[in-house]
Amino acid sequence: MNKAECAERFARKYNRLTETERNTFSRISNKLLSASFICESRQNDRNDYYDAVHRISYYQDYFAILDYEIIHHVNEKVIQLISTERYNHFNLKLDESIALLLLRRLYAVKAREIALHENIIITIEELHEAMEEIGFKNRRINKTDFREIIRLFKRFSLLDNVGDLDKDETMLVLYPSILFAVPYNDITELSTMIRNYKGESNETADEDSLD
Repeated sequence: MNKAECAERFARKYNRLTETERNTFSRISNKLLSASFICESRQNDRNDYYDAVHRISYYQDYFAILDYEIIHHVNEKVIQLISTERYNHFNLKLDESIALLLLRRLYAVKAREIALHENIIITIEELHEAMEEIGFKNRRINKTDFREIIRLFKRFSLLDNVGDLDKDETMLVLYPSILFAVPYNDITELSTMIRNYKGESNETADEDSLD
C-alpha cells in the first residue's frame, strides 16, 4: 500500500471532520493501539465500534501510514488492529498463554451450544478446572496471578468479568475477539497447542496475535 496516497486521502478526510469528530477519532485510535480489538458485543466498545465502522476508511488510511492494518471482521462485529511490521509485539508468560488457549477452547465448546451472536459465558471455576484438567500445575494458580491474567485479557478486549475475581461462581464474558487472538479453528489443533505449551520449560512464550 502506498503510504503517500494513504496520507493524502487521510488528510482530505480528516480536514472535513469537526473538532468533536477529530477527538473521537483520536480516542478510538488510541484504544485500538492499546487493546488491538474493538467489539460490538462489549458494552464499553459498542458506540466506538459503530463510529469506527462508519469511518473505517479513515482508520485504514491512518494506520497504514504507521505500518498497521485495520481488519473489520464483519460477521463477528470485531475491528482488529494488526502491526504489519510487528511493532508493539506483546510477549505472554507461559501461564498466560495456556490460560488464553484454554479460554479459546472453552469459547469453541460453548459456541456450539448457543445461538449465533449470543455472549459466551463461563465461570471462573470452569477455567480453573480446565487448567487443572491438563495438569498444568500441581495446585490451583494463586489468586494474585489469576487476577493479573484476567486483567490482561480485559485490557485486550477479550473478556470481562461479572463479579469478584476471587469467587468461583463469578462469570467471565468471552468476546469474539478471542477468535482472532487465537486463530485456531479446530479444537483438536487447540488441544495440541495446549499440550505443547504445557511442556514448555520456558517462562515466556510468544502469542503472535496480541500485537
